[in-house]
Amino acid sequence: MLAHRLGRRIRSLAAVMLVGTIAVAAAGCGSGSQHAAGPGGPAESKTSNSGETKAAAAKQGELTFGMVFPFSGPAAEYGTIFAEGVELGQELLQQHDPSVAMHLVRVDGQGLPDPSTTGMQQLVSVDHAQFVATAITSVSSAIAPVGARSHVLMFNGGGLDPSLAELSPYFLNLVPLNPQQFDQLLPYVVEKRHLKKMAVVYSNDAIGTSTLSQTKSYVESHGGTIVKALSIAPEATDFAAQAAQLSIAQPEVIEIALSLGGTQYSQLMKQVREAGVKAVFIGAQGINTPSVLSLPEAKGTLYAGESLDMTLKTWPTSAFMEAWEKKHGSKEQPSFYVANYANAVLMSGELAKQVREEGKPVNGETLLAALHSTKTFELVGGEVTLNSDGTTFQLPTALFEFKGVNDVAPVQ
Repeated sequence: MLAHRLGRRIRSLAAVMLVGTIAVAAAGCGSGSQHAAGPGGPAESKTSNSGETKAAAAKQGELTFGMVFPFSGPAAEYGTIFAEGVELGQELLQQHDPSVAMHLVRVDGQGLPDPSTTGMQQLVSVDHAQFVATAITSVSSAIAPVGARSHVLMFNGGGLDPSLAELSPYFLNLVPLNPQQFDQLLPYVVEKRHLKKMAVVYSNDAIGTSTLSQTKSYVESHGGTIVKALSIAPEATDFAAQAAQLSIAQPEVIEIALSLGGTQYSQLMKQVREAGVKAVFIGAQGINTPSVLSLPEAKGTLYAGESLDMTLKTWPTSAFMEAWEKKHGSKEQPSFYVANYANAVLMSGELAKQVREEGKPVNGETLLAALHSTKTFELVGGEVTLNSDGTTFQLPTALFEFKGVNDVAPVQ
């Protein structure tokens, strides 16, 4: 029997993580809408009677939780996963404390800065969201100023670049940022596995270039060599040229640092293997996606990621696992992304309740004050404590290896 711990074997995860649709689930308080944001104009409501829904939500005292996720484009796989976490969080919050109701609004930012910024502006000015969840470094960097100006509490559960810790006091990171993940991964690969001939395939943006810099510095200072560093466009989907170059270089390890990830990882891995390269793939936790888990070519992949204890008997973890198993069965495990974004909703609900109990209005200033006075939260997978920087949390990490199709285990 599989133990309910994200750091243990994960089987049949591909089918699990693809659950969810573009329509917002009517979980708990049962309200939600969706917007499609595009670079050519303002986001357009995709639900009927959205004005009536918003008016009803305001009348009932519901809070609005927005999502700026990629529901289309190369990173759409992530959007589905992230949104399921938010919806599960809404369901748990409604069950635990019906007095704190959340109205969910989706924005399809396509994983790109411009449409995401347009969508964020609508969430702030039209939907009057108190909370917004997002991911992807370039998107987060683009929308953070909008949220900061309007004092909207924002949650990142997927982006990894260290610059995300410095965007705004209102931008919170419920995921371990680099270099924390690579600080654990690189010593294992270089010093324990003695794999020192490395190639890096990275997107030519903030997360890609910072990862390359960190990796190059560590590998070369420990007797290794970067035999090939290949920069690609963030939206790239064909990697035949890169695979051909890697075939010539024949590295022992290929580090992948792509900002959009998702199907990019799986396509790159397939084309590299077709080119005859047998190197071990490594990366951060974003490499753990359904499309990669289902690949025979991904066997042996190593990554660093969160270590969440899903055996805890606390109400957030127990209720989360009960809700998950009711929908997916006991053999399939949720990803850390689902837990992260469920936690964003649960933390939002706890902060809003605290503010209301103090007789204050729920807004960015009062929520931020409540965050800094509380600091420690019991969430799905364990307790988290706000760090002194005010934007990151103390979160444990571990190393994992792909043992085979839909089979991931912690490195012993």
